[in-house]
Amino acid sequence: MAYSADTFVADEQPTTAKWNKLWSNDASFNDGTGIGNNVIDSQHYALASVDYQNLGTDVGAYQVLYDSGAQVGTSTSISSGTITAKYFLRILAFAIPSGGTLNIGIRFNNDSSTNYAERSEVNGGVDSTVASLNQINTKTAIDANPQFTYLEGYNTSADEKLFVASSVMRGSAGANAPERRQGVYKWVNTSAQITRVDMVDTGGTGDIGAGSRLLVLGR
Repeated sequence: MAYSADTFVADEQPTTAKWNKLWSNDASFNDGTGIGNNVIDSQHYALASVDYQNLGTDVGAYQVLYDSGAQVGTSTSISSGTITAKYFLRILAFAIPSGGTLNIGIRFNNDSSTNYAERSEVNGGVDSTVASLNQINTKTAIDANPQFTYLEGYNTSADEKLFVASSVMRGSAGANAPERRQGVYKWVNTSAQITRVDMVDTGGTGDIGAGSRLLVLGR
């Protein structure tokens, strides 16, 4: 029921109709129908007051499916656990080594079998292809440097999952050029959507250290 305006005069005894209008207006604010279009904008929103999980499918924003927050201790992996399946995925992974080198990669649905493949280049070098991998490789080398990776791909059950990715590693400390890896990747599964993302360290001498973070977005 939409909001309905009315007026009162001093010392008026409202009629039953006016009292009913007041209750109806109150109800319209409770169910939202009494709130006019374009009267609420960004300045009225409190932090975290918008629940993106319940926005309509026509909203263009990516939703946060998982955010690990900055890791406090050390581990060999950061896992999203079960997330809501979305057709478009963006994955942002930041890894800080602790106690040695890292061999960082991304896995889907806890699949550690040789079901991944890539075409990539490091620092503008020769295009190379590798088949039957057990993860999506994101590093330029097994190294003791921090790295950041951005992946984006399409996630349907019946098709192999295709991703484009870019990674940057710190390289030598100070004002020296960082290193980069760019590539295209796939996970060959054709029976399920991705509902879990892991950032893993396989074969390094160290651990994923404090401050590392995994963020998964979808729409």
